[in-house]
Amino acid sequence: RAIQPTRAGASEPQPGATDEAVRKAWGEPDEIIQDEPPSGRVEIWRYKDGRSVQINRRHRVIAVQR
Repeated sequence: RAIQPTRAGASEPQPGATDEAVRKAWGEPDEIIQDEPPSGRVEIWRYKDGRSVQINRRHRVIAVQR
């Protein structure tokens, strides 16, 4: 599964989740940063509480930071 429930009942995106699943779980990001590391273009979605996700060009989560 790409979205995992947390102890508090909120959903937690996991690698492989779609960008739509992240929006459903965490809402709209406060900031979207475009980056192009050697591995390919990514978007970094940042939230006010310090969480962030990296999303690849296929609209899939590749990393989650809490």
